[in-house]
Amino acid sequence: MEVKEINKNKVELVNGMISIKTSLDKVVKIDKQNYLKQETNNKRNDTSNPIMNRINEVRAGFSAQIDLRGERTEEALRKVAQLLDTARLLGEHYVKILHGKGDGILKTQIRNYLKQQPMVKSFYAEKIELGGEGITIIELN
Repeated sequence: MEVKEINKNKVELVNGMISIKTSLDKVVKIDKQNYLKQETNNKRNDTSNPIMNRINEVRAGFSAQIDLRGERTEEALRKVAQLLDTARLLGEHYVKILHGKGDGILKTQIRNYLKQQPMVKSFYAEKIELGGEGITIIELN
């Protein structure tokens, strides 16, 4: 992580797209060469981080689009919640939900659910030539 900004006793750290704000007393400076040497030793000893291994497993199996056509509302909303949580964990910015057109009941329920989610920045129908109102695109914060 790199220091982006220090303001009084607060610090903002950035690593790629992830940004963390914390108090300055919780940050420890490390020597880059020693860190890289330690990481090389860790890889040789195969003592890798189990959390990162799990995140990499999730990333490998992740799809930013789900097909909910024919699903009951309760099950569909559970899958949407899971998709949003996983996408947020992985730092995704957009996901797609294929719910079909039909009578529009499932689309309406999903969009009502999305309105209540703080991690959802916006959502809208796909371009007409790519599915239109049968697909909802979600932009995450």
